[in-house]
Amino acid sequence: MRLYLDCFMGISGDMMLGLLLDLGVREEEFLNLLNTLPLEFSLDVKTVQKNGLSGKKVSVLYPKPHQHRHLNDIYEIIEKSSLPIEVKNKSKYAFKLLAEAEAKIHGTTMDKVHFHEVGAVDAIVDICGSILGVYLLEVDTVIASPLPLSRGFVNSAHGPIPLPAPATLELLSGIPVVPAPVAGELVTPTGAALYRVLVAKTENAPSGTIIKTGYGAGSKDFIYPNMLRGILFTENSVKKSNLVLLETNIDHLSSEALGYSFNRLFREGALDVFITPIQMKKSRPGVILSVLCPESEEEKFAAIIFSETGSLGIRRQKIERYEAEREIIKLNTRYGLLPVKIGRFRGKVISVHPEFDACQVAAQKYNVSFREVYEEVMAVWQAKFGV
Repeated sequence: MRLYLDCFMGISGDMMLGLLLDLGVREEEFLNLLNTLPLEFSLDVKTVQKNGLSGKKVSVLYPKPHQHRHLNDIYEIIEKSSLPIEVKNKSKYAFKLLAEAEAKIHGTTMDKVHFHEVGAVDAIVDICGSILGVYLLEVDTVIASPLPLSRGFVNSAHGPIPLPAPATLELLSGIPVVPAPVAGELVTPTGAALYRVLVAKTENAPSGTIIKTGYGAGSKDFIYPNMLRGILFTENSVKKSNLVLLETNIDHLSSEALGYSFNRLFREGALDVFITPIQMKKSRPGVILSVLCPESEEEKFAAIIFSETGSLGIRRQKIERYEAEREIIKLNTRYGLLPVKIGRFRGKVISVHPEFDACQVAAQKYNVSFREVYEEVMAVWQAKFGV
């Protein structure tokens, strides 16, 4: 099952919590697990309306004032809970991202960062609760719309600051944004961190069969409904393509000419090209050159095979191919934003491969080994998605 976040009015921790409860998270199990956090708090859950749209509004109630915490303090709180290990890891990663952003803004190190607003009890509950809610809904993949880029000013522990808040802006690095429909804080640091941790892909509209929709309400009122909309949906049936396989036997080409033909076929857009060794007549060693292409382009590729190989005949057969979903996402690593190819089958991740060319360029740029870059990308993937 997949979850699409329609962030037309941004995203915050309380909006995310409300949305997940509105989508049908098992409330008793949710509260039992969340209450294992060693914090004094309770949740106030109400059904509210914004511009006629009904949704859930969640408020985290706790004694005030709260204490300022360091990253390790928050890690300790999370570890002492009975949350599932996947939820713990993703929650800690969210706070690590927040610490990195705060450290960069204030010119310090992560271990010295004092969390103010995002170290409060409600921020810890919002982050852990949101990640727990996605886990309990058994969502395989979270997709989201681009985020509105807030404008205006907001009060903070350091005084008035411009929007997006500096920590939020830092967290939005690499995330597609659009102009905000209104002035005000639409994306909070907590919301940006959750987006970074949970969202695997940004797109304007999902494809599939809709199961359920829900709404999580924010605290403020604007001219537009201040809500986060979520859509649970399933994938459509497995994608299947009608293709053509062209093949010819070759025993007369040099290895250099065969290699050139192989590379040219890929450059021209062949879906796949492969070579199989065979034994031909008079015991001569040879190969089968196989080219997979769309039916609409078979004549183009047949012409390339004839001209490059001098073959006198090409076999042709229509085939059907099942296709897993493929997408490219970018991960923020020590070596910059690097693309990763993700393969999914019915929502489940079946392959994760950092793009070779990008890793090669990064290795050369930072004067490190290719292996170091590759392993860094995989470590970021593991920390963010835990699969």
